[in-house]
Amino acid sequence: MTNKKGGENGDAVRDDNGRFLPGHGGGPGRPPKDSCLSDLMRAELLKPVTIPKLDKNGKKTGQTRTITKMQLFVESQIELASAGDAAAAKNVWERVEGKVPNPVEVTGEGGGPISVVYDKAFEGV
Repeated sequence: MTNKKGGENGDAVRDDNGRFLPGHGGGPGRPPKDSCLSDLMRAELLKPVTIPKLDKNGKKTGQTRTITKMQLFVESQIELASAGDAAAAKNVWERVEGKVPNPVEVTGEGGGPISVVYDKAFEGV
């Protein structure tokens, strides 16, 4: 016999033996999908923003255009990089080409080859 206990105030619904009924698991579940910072940031960057249109000289034309905040961010970084901002240029370059890897060289004593010493007792293990 199934007796639904709880369920009204957020308690789990269980049968007479204390087992959860189908569809009424006892775990806390997963956190909301948009609870992590990167998801919230991405959602904010995808929101539209209306900005003035500019002519070739950078003066307002009296018209507007709507783009996402992400597009505005990209345009502003490229504009700053083009104007000589080194930090913006590095930011743009690394996003387009990827970061330059740091080479790591491993050498032995005095820059020579690495010597490997092993115990014969472990041979064949």
